[in-house]
Amino acid sequence: RARFFGVVLLPPLAFPRAEQAAPLADRLARSGVNLVRFSAIDSPLGPGQSLYDDGRDDTLELDAEALSRFHHLVAELKKRGISISLELLANRRFREGDAVPDWIRLPLGGGAASAFDPTIQKLTLQSAQALLSRVNPETGLALKDDPVLVWITIAGERSVFDREELSELSSAALRRLEAGPPRRSPSAIEGEQWKAIAEGLRASGWKRPVAGSSHWRRDSEFNSAQTRPGLDLVDDRLYWAPRPGLGPYYRSQVWKLSGDLSLEVARKKHRERPYVVGEWCNRTDGDWALPFEAADLFCVTRLAVVDDWDALCRRGVFLHPKTWGKAAPGTTGDQDLFSIAEAINANPQVFAMLPHAASLYLRSADEGSRAKKTRDLTWDGAHGRILIDSPHTQGLAGWAGRKPQNFGSVRVEVDNPYAAVMVSSLGTEPIATARRLLLTAVSRAEPSGLRYSDQNKSRVAFAGQAPMLVEPVRARVTWKRKGNVTAYRLAADGSRKAPVNLTSTTDGSTLELDGRTATLHWELVFEPG
Repeated sequence: RARFFGVVLLPPLAFPRAEQAAPLADRLARSGVNLVRFSAIDSPLGPGQSLYDDGRDDTLELDAEALSRFHHLVAELKKRGISISLELLANRRFREGDAVPDWIRLPLGGGAASAFDPTIQKLTLQSAQALLSRVNPETGLALKDDPVLVWITIAGERSVFDREELSELSSAALRRLEAGPPRRSPSAIEGEQWKAIAEGLRASGWKRPVAGSSHWRRDSEFNSAQTRPGLDLVDDRLYWAPRPGLGPYYRSQVWKLSGDLSLEVARKKHRERPYVVGEWCNRTDGDWALPFEAADLFCVTRLAVVDDWDALCRRGVFLHPKTWGKAAPGTTGDQDLFSIAEAINANPQVFAMLPHAASLYLRSADEGSRAKKTRDLTWDGAHGRILIDSPHTQGLAGWAGRKPQNFGSVRVEVDNPYAAVMVSSLGTEPIATARRLLLTAVSRAEPSGLRYSDQNKSRVAFAGQAPMLVEPVRARVTWKRKGNVTAYRLAADGSRKAPVNLTSTTDGSTLELDGRTATLHWELVFEPG
């Protein structure tokens, strides 16, 4: 059974320049990612950055430069064993030559009309066939024949149930919706739209799964449309926001009073279909990020393990900051103009912990029953912490209480009120017998000069600037293994720096994190003999 831990690439990163593709693929591979989801690749962002040729009065031709960049990135990802998922329709801006009725009044992607309009159905299928059948000169395969593409989602956040968009459609568009056979429910109308496109893809040679609309909606009628015959899996979007009125200290999923996402997932999962979360993130109220997103990463990863999801993709990698962890997006000047709260590459709390979340999720399929996984992955919502004690990944995220936490093969003692400290084996062996371990420690992070306009820290007055300020972690980590162990600080590219001192104890070897350096990662190496 395949299982995927991925990230979403935010527009226009599906079309990087040639010199950007390999470093991006390297970074994702080092992070443990085995899937990249291309979302909203049809966004109209100009020549070389849009799927469709922006120099035409229609969207019937693919942009040659953008397609070449896309093919190169796919080839680089494939070299590193990273699969991809593709979303067909999200932000396409229809033009006069497309012959879509009332095209000038439709929102991006056609809005609610995309779920019933026959012309949009035809255009979506034709464009998908053109994209999937074009041979990638670097791989020698068309996407429809390349196993690198593991599933297709037809639409991103487009549905006939989007009432606000539906009410703004022109009278002609509404007449088209109402012109179908009598007594057809909106669920049946939308389901038939996605089914027709899926059948067209299969007639063109596509043999892998197809999902309908990936959406945050959870109402039963919408869910029914996504599980109609002809569709193969449920592609969900899972967003979490702190409840209004919660103080900054409690803006994390690790606190029980913040709500339980498992209830939201239960409303969407279908027992007869694979379930993938094609996009998830925390949603902020004008802030660049929430304060405790490392803990939230493990909250969602734990839920994915316990509930046995088929894929988990975090939104999203953005074009800025180009140097990961330099600053929040929109704060470094030049072409960095857009504030993107959920950008992974801005947030050390998230990107530093990706390797451990990937290890936990991808290896969990072979690590016992649901009951065992629940015991090994403890959510202590009353005290605001996650405790991970699986064979290959162990540690804590949240409020540790300044007391030692004993796990199967490591012991962690954290002085910070809040931190995430994780250890994962580098290789197939569990931590107890591994030759090499990756240790990561991170706490809060924010741009220099970040200021809020209210006491509750919910509205940003100034978004700050580079450099990113990362709170140092003060902790002690003991690997309960006797013998010769060496520790190294790691650079951002994973290379070793100078060795650091370890203390031998009766339990094993202890690494003291004194918080005096900006190091996020360490490598522990066991040398037999």
